[in-house]
Amino acid sequence: MITFLLATMIGQDQLPTIPISAEINQLAFFAGHWQGTRGDAWVEEWWSAPKDDILMGSFRMHSKGKLVFSESIRLSITEKTVEMGLKHFSPDFTGWEEKNETTKFALTAIKSNQAIFYHADEKGSSWLIYTRDGDEMIASLQRSANTPPESQLFKFHLVK
Repeated sequence: MITFLLATMIGQDQLPTIPISAEINQLAFFAGHWQGTRGDAWVEEWWSAPKDDILMGSFRMHSKGKLVFSESIRLSITEKTVEMGLKHFSPDFTGWEEKNETTKFALTAIKSNQAIFYHADEKGSSWLIYTRDGDEMIASLQRSANTPPESQLFKFHLVK
Protein backbone atom coordinates (compact mmCIF):
# COMPACT_ATOMS: atom_id res chain seq x y z
CA MET A 1 0.00 0.00 0.00
CA ILE A 2 2.74 2.49 0.95
CA THR A 3 4.72 1.66 -2.20
CA PHE A 4 1.63 2.33 -4.31
CA LEU A 5 0.92 5.63 -2.56
CA LEU A 6 4.51 6.81 -2.91
CA ALA A 7 4.67 5.74 -6.56
CA THR A 8 1.44 7.66 -7.16
CA MET A 9 2.88 10.76 -5.45
CA ILE A 10 5.75 10.81 -7.93
CA GLY A 11 3.43 10.06 -10.85
CA GLN A 12 4.87 6.64 -11.76
CA ASP A 13 3.60 3.07 -11.72
CA GLN A 14 6.80 1.78 -10.14
CA LEU A 15 9.59 3.29 -8.14
CA PRO A 16 12.52 4.46 -10.30
CA THR A 17 15.87 2.68 -10.52
CA ILE A 18 17.87 4.85 -12.95
CA PRO A 19 20.18 7.50 -11.37
CA ILE A 20 19.44 11.10 -12.35
CA SER A 21 21.53 14.27 -12.36
CA ALA A 22 20.86 16.74 -9.57
CA GLU A 23 22.51 19.36 -7.39
CA ILE A 24 23.00 18.97 -3.64
CA ASN A 25 21.15 22.26 -3.06
CA GLN A 26 17.97 20.58 -4.37
CA LEU A 27 18.11 18.46 -1.20
CA ALA A 28 18.38 21.41 1.19
CA PHE A 29 14.91 20.49 2.50
CA PHE A 30 16.61 17.67 4.49
CA ALA A 31 18.44 20.19 6.73
CA GLY A 32 17.40 20.31 10.36
CA HIS A 33 16.92 18.33 13.55
CA TRP A 34 14.14 15.75 13.11
CA GLN A 35 12.52 13.52 15.73
CA GLY A 36 9.72 11.03 15.42
CA THR A 37 8.64 7.42 15.46
CA ARG A 38 8.72 4.15 13.61
CA GLY A 39 6.05 2.01 15.21
CA ASP A 40 6.78 2.12 18.94
CA ALA A 41 10.43 3.14 18.45
CA TRP A 42 11.76 6.69 18.86
CA VAL A 43 13.89 7.95 15.96
CA GLU A 44 16.01 11.02 15.31
CA GLU A 45 17.86 12.44 12.32
CA TRP A 46 20.15 15.44 12.08
CA TRP A 47 20.97 16.91 8.64
CA SER A 48 23.41 19.71 7.96
CA ALA A 49 22.78 22.44 5.42
CA PRO A 50 24.45 21.81 2.03
CA LYS A 51 28.10 22.94 1.89
CA ASP A 52 30.65 22.24 -0.84
CA ASP A 53 28.33 19.70 -2.53
CA ILE A 54 27.86 17.62 0.64
CA LEU A 55 25.07 17.13 3.19
CA MET A 56 25.97 15.25 6.35
CA GLY A 57 23.47 13.39 8.47
CA SER A 58 23.10 11.05 11.40
CA PHE A 59 20.30 8.76 12.52
CA ARG A 60 19.51 6.83 15.68
CA MET A 61 16.69 4.56 16.80
CA HIS A 62 15.75 3.77 20.40
CA SER A 63 13.23 1.22 21.65
CA LYS A 64 12.32 0.25 25.21
CA GLY A 65 14.87 2.69 26.63
CA LYS A 66 17.81 1.37 24.61
CA LEU A 67 19.66 2.32 21.45
CA VAL A 68 18.80 -0.15 18.67
CA PHE A 69 21.24 1.15 16.03
CA SER A 70 22.65 4.35 14.53
CA GLU A 71 23.87 5.56 11.14
CA SER A 72 26.29 8.09 9.76
CA ILE A 73 25.05 9.44 6.41
CA ARG A 74 26.57 11.50 3.61
CA LEU A 75 24.91 12.91 0.50
CA SER A 76 27.50 13.85 -2.12
CA ILE A 77 27.85 14.34 -5.86
CA THR A 78 29.27 11.49 -7.92
CA GLU A 79 29.92 11.46 -11.67
CA LYS A 80 26.38 10.28 -12.32
CA THR A 81 24.14 11.54 -9.53
CA VAL A 82 23.75 12.40 -5.87
CA GLU A 83 24.84 9.42 -3.82
CA MET A 84 23.74 8.58 -0.30
CA GLY A 85 26.39 6.68 1.63
CA LEU A 86 25.41 5.01 4.92
CA LYS A 87 27.41 3.40 7.69
CA HIS A 88 25.32 1.45 10.21
CA PHE A 89 26.42 0.86 13.80
CA SER A 90 25.25 -1.49 16.55
CA PRO A 91 24.69 -0.01 20.03
CA ASP A 92 28.32 -0.81 20.95
CA PHE A 93 29.43 1.19 17.85
CA THR A 94 30.43 -1.94 15.92
CA GLY A 95 30.00 -1.26 12.20
CA TRP A 96 27.65 -3.39 10.12
CA GLU A 97 29.50 -2.78 6.87
CA GLU A 98 33.11 -3.82 6.34
CA LYS A 99 35.77 -1.28 7.35
CA ASN A 100 36.04 0.53 4.00
CA GLU A 101 32.51 -0.21 2.80
CA THR A 102 29.28 1.79 2.88
CA THR A 103 25.74 1.06 1.78
CA LYS A 104 25.17 3.30 -1.25
CA PHE A 105 21.91 4.62 -2.64
CA ALA A 106 21.69 6.62 -5.90
CA LEU A 107 19.21 9.48 -6.35
CA THR A 108 16.61 8.31 -8.89
CA ALA A 109 13.87 10.96 -8.60
CA ILE A 110 13.49 14.41 -7.14
CA LYS A 111 10.78 17.03 -7.04
CA SER A 112 9.83 19.76 -4.63
CA ASN A 113 10.47 18.39 -1.13
CA GLN A 114 10.68 14.74 -2.22
CA ALA A 115 13.68 12.57 -3.08
CA ILE A 116 13.91 8.89 -3.98
CA PHE A 117 17.10 6.88 -3.62
CA TYR A 118 17.72 3.35 -4.96
CA HIS A 119 20.07 0.56 -3.84
CA ALA A 120 20.49 -2.94 -5.26
CA ASP A 121 22.65 -5.81 -4.04
CA GLU A 122 22.58 -9.61 -3.81
CA LYS A 123 19.66 -9.39 -1.36
CA GLY A 124 17.43 -7.41 -3.74
CA SER A 125 16.32 -3.83 -4.32
CA SER A 126 15.65 -1.07 -1.79
CA TRP A 127 14.27 2.43 -2.11
CA LEU A 128 14.56 5.18 0.47
CA ILE A 129 11.95 7.90 -0.08
CA TYR A 130 11.99 11.20 1.81
CA THR A 131 8.96 13.49 1.60
CA ARG A 132 8.76 16.78 3.49
CA ASP A 133 5.54 18.68 4.14
CA GLY A 134 6.26 21.82 6.17
CA ASP A 135 7.61 20.75 9.57
CA GLU A 136 6.83 17.07 8.91
CA MET A 137 9.03 14.54 7.10
CA ILE A 138 8.31 10.95 6.19
CA ALA A 139 11.10 8.55 5.31
CA SER A 140 9.96 5.29 3.79
CA LEU A 141 12.23 2.31 3.26
CA GLN A 142 10.88 -0.13 0.66
CA ARG A 143 12.57 -3.52 0.24
CA SER A 144 11.66 -5.88 -2.58
CA ALA A 145 13.85 -8.75 -1.34
CA ASN A 146 11.39 -9.85 1.33
CA THR A 147 8.23 -11.84 0.62
CA PRO A 148 5.97 -9.99 0.80
CA PRO A 149 7.98 -6.82 0.10
CA GLU A 150 8.80 -4.91 3.28
CA SER A 151 7.87 -1.30 4.04
CA GLN A 152 9.21 0.68 6.98
CA LEU A 153 7.73 4.10 7.66
CA PHE A 154 9.55 6.72 9.75
CA LYS A 155 7.55 9.82 10.73
CA PHE A 156 9.54 12.89 11.78
CA HIS A 157 8.75 16.43 12.92
CA LEU A 158 11.18 19.35 12.82
CA VAL A 159 12.49 20.20 16.29
CA LYS A 160 12.50 23.94 16.93
